[in-house]
Amino acid sequence: MNLPAIARATTLAGLAILLFACSTGFDTRPEDLGTLPEDYGVVVVQATNNIDELNYRLFTWTGAHVARIDQPDNHFLLKPAGTGLLGSRIFVGALPPGRYRIQNLISEWPETGNPQAWMEAPVTENLGTFRIEPGQLTSLGTVLFQPLGAVEENGRWRRVHTFVRYDDEERFDRFMSVATPDLYERLGERIHGWDLERNGNAREELAERVGEFAVGTEYHWLGGGEIAMTGPIGAVMLREGPGQWRRVETGVNHQLAAMAKTDDGYVVAGERGLVMRADNLDGDWQVVTGPGSQSAVEWMTQMSNGSFYALVRSGLTCTLFHVSEDFSEWTTKLLTSGRGGVFPLKCQLDVAAMNDDRIVLFGDGRRRILDAAGEIVLDEESDGFMSFEQQPNGAGIAIPDPGWAISSVDHVYTFDGGESWHESSKDWPTESDRVGEIGLLLVLPDHRALALSYKGYVDDFTKRVLYEDEPRLRMANEKGKIVRWGEKVEPYCRQLLPEISTEERIFARCSDGSLIVTEDRGESWSEDFAPGGDGEEALDPADFEDAI
Repeated sequence: MNLPAIARATTLAGLAILLFACSTGFDTRPEDLGTLPEDYGVVVVQATNNIDELNYRLFTWTGAHVARIDQPDNHFLLKPAGTGLLGSRIFVGALPPGRYRIQNLISEWPETGNPQAWMEAPVTENLGTFRIEPGQLTSLGTVLFQPLGAVEENGRWRRVHTFVRYDDEERFDRFMSVATPDLYERLGERIHGWDLERNGNAREELAERVGEFAVGTEYHWLGGGEIAMTGPIGAVMLREGPGQWRRVETGVNHQLAAMAKTDDGYVVAGERGLVMRADNLDGDWQVVTGPGSQSAVEWMTQMSNGSFYALVRSGLTCTLFHVSEDFSEWTTKLLTSGRGGVFPLKCQLDVAAMNDDRIVLFGDGRRRILDAAGEIVLDEESDGFMSFEQQPNGAGIAIPDPGWAISSVDHVYTFDGGESWHESSKDWPTESDRVGEIGLLLVLPDHRALALSYKGYVDDFTKRVLYEDEPRLRMANEKGKIVRWGEKVEPYCRQLLPEISTEERIFARCSDGSLIVTEDRGESWSEDFAPGGDGEEALDPADFEDAI
């Protein structure tokens, strides 16, 4: 069997298995990096994921264990530093001089620790080693987590993954100078990296191949039928036809979230305050002034006067900025904060551009409309925490946050840029949604609504209403009565994408990052995008067993 390039490279880079267990005790680095002992050095590494979340409870990594080579039982826990990140985390730790390797990454929910939601991903020794020198910085760049699915062995299934050194050149100087200024000022000018090792060519081959498996985490209707998605490792992918997606090279490894078409090209933005613009998608992407390295730009749009709006998150704070056409001025228009603690609550702010003259903003229990000049023209009370999406047909729909799924908060939508609002029917039948699961709707101009949902049926024996495991696309009229059910789709394909769907073509996302599409209202579905391609190029875990 001819293995794809990633399989041959993985023979050297190694595979590992995801483990689920209770956390054990490890020695940790000093909590206050400002009290760094004189003979200690510092290591910084970014861990990013080629997936939108680790699982339904755990979003991303919360710690990294490193082990000293000559004292393998002596472990240190690196903790996240700074803000302004999306799906990645930057770990910083103070360590005594010596030679180390990354042993594993862990994820806890919440970050204060909960043994009922804990995950460990071992890192193989083939990732490499690094050296800590007194009073100096060791920067390991970006390490990429690539899940490879599940394989069966001796009648049991195991989840397989690999870690890849994706970018060894990233130094994080600017990030650390703001996130840990006292520590950064104490470090010498010399910066160390990974130790020189064999198998460098194979490692580069693996990183290149894994990079082809980038997934989309945000989806963008750019007008005129142009659809794109953004995601981890600088991914921008453009849809060029049915089942045809092309990756655009941006030259960065940041996770990108925002994307907009402008008067003179395109703009993309994402974590660590990165904002870039280009005359065309295949042109040179130039970095412009952003909100700062501790901020993540989640959304941007250009208005009729050339200015921009940007929604930015930094820790527990969300800020809506009005941005000048040349990006030189970022003016705060609205700021809101969440709360920390054992059960943290993120700031609740979501926005969409209803046209090039106004945006609609939900947050803090209020609904606001702002014009192109940055002025608030409407500010009124709104029930519940909402997320807000704009559809290609011009409709804007706000839905309750999943935490409000079983409350009385209703979907609301508008067809006229927020001048008037319609509420979804309060008489939706029992089978419309399983309790605790609320999905996005695609609202048609005649007020019919399409959603991925679970059809109910009466069990012959218990006489209780049960629900199918596979979702279907269902249509309800404006009174809430379901008038049509489509065919079943795979149980992990349950996220409707109204932001890129039209009445003629409806997209849904699966948990592995693939997209499916229907052009007959759910009677049939076809795959439109698969990470890494399909056929022999697809990353199938079964192909790796002979190579391990």
